[in-house]
Formats: sequence, C-alpha cells, structure tokens
Amino acid sequence: MGAYPILQGQTDEAYEARRKGTPYPRSVPWDLVKDHESKAQSNHSQSLEHLAERGGLSPKELWCVVHDKKFYDVRDMTEAKAIEWLRGVEGVEWR
Repeated sequence: MGAYPILQGQTDEAYEARRKGTPYPRSVPWDLVKDHESKAQSNHSQSLEHLAERGGLSPKELWCVVHDKKFYDVRDMTEAKAIEWLRGVEGVEWR
C-alpha cells in the first residue's frame, strides 16, 4: 500500500499551520501503521483501512496507535509533540 493519510483537524497546531503556512504532515508510509490494526480497533472501533477512507488519523491519534497507547490515557502527548515526532519519521509527506 502507499501512504496513510493524516487528518488536519481542529487543533491549535492545525490552525497555526494554516495561518502561518508552516508544514503540517499530510501522510506517512502505510508500513508505519500496518502492524497496529488492533490498537486502531481498540482506540477508534474502526479498521485502519476504514479510518484512512475517512481521512486518516490526527498526528496524536497516529502516535498513540503506533506506540500502542490508549488515546485517552496519554496526557503528556500533544499534537505539537506528535508533529515533532513525525519530523523524525522517514517518508512523511508534508503539506
């Protein structure tokens, strides 16, 4: 498979990226998420494929899925931190 989409949602980071024209992640390689189907099901009650059809995951949601964390249990991870993490991930496309 190709790229897995990243939602540009209603967060301060997404608004700032739109306002300032700063790079915001568009997608990651599907290989990054493919082995985390069970966590996507657990966190979102949907398959990775279905989530992708609906626009993907936000950076924080993606971080939680890839790191096998429950979304609501992660208090110290923010959208901004997740975007910083994505800067070190190979193959991320930016918009």
